[in-house]
Amino acid sequence: MPATALLDAGCGTGELMNYLSLHGRKCSGFDAESEMIRQAIQKAVGLNISPDFRTATLQNCKNYYKEEQFGGIFCLGNTIVHVKDSSEIESVLKSFFHLLQPGGKAAIQILNYDRILKKHITSLPVIEAEMADKKIRFYRTYNKEETGEGLMFTARLEITTTLATDVYSWETRLYPALRTEIETLLEKTGFCGIEVWEDYEETCASEESSLYLFTARKLLDKQYQSESPSASPAR
Repeated sequence: MPATALLDAGCGTGELMNYLSLHGRKCSGFDAESEMIRQAIQKAVGLNISPDFRTATLQNCKNYYKEEQFGGIFCLGNTIVHVKDSSEIESVLKSFFHLLQPGGKAAIQILNYDRILKKHITSLPVIEAEMADKKIRFYRTYNKEETGEGLMFTARLEITTTLATDVYSWETRLYPALRTEIETLLEKTGFCGIEVWEDYEETCASEESSLYLFTARKLLDKQYQSESPSASPAR
């Protein structure tokens, strides 16, 4: 990412932006859940840093920041598929493009829904983590809507301590965007240099990848004359 301001779209409790702020970057983040933002701010105060955290949604984030304010935008954790349909993803990408400086980059991560839909996958491996005083298990299941294009995502989080096991569960609808769909929408929006990875080590994605990490850039003003957004991107 260029050495300028960074934005985390769907920042949750602010782990990424707090980390980058500690390393001298100017950071902002938003999330639709006000409780997540409260926790992000609380963590930042404890670290004696001050990223700009706000409550906002993918759909209205454009209204909270200045045009071309950021050199880099992250939208990780399968966040961008929390929308109604493909047209809403396009609208979100247009907002990102509006907020990026010329030469800036966007990084967007989703699950590999091509694989999930093709193989009729209804659950993913349990995510487990152990800490000094607790054990965490995160269960994920996916079921196609009876009508419509969406997937119903059901999550179950178990936090076990020496005293008890607390269980949290929730359900939300996702739009299972496909790889070529995201690539096409990025190009249509005006992004170039589109690449697709399966991890953060820049391993090229394949049909069997568990996730897709898209990176794309907004052209410098002087490049618009010589490089068309609709040209074949590097992949």
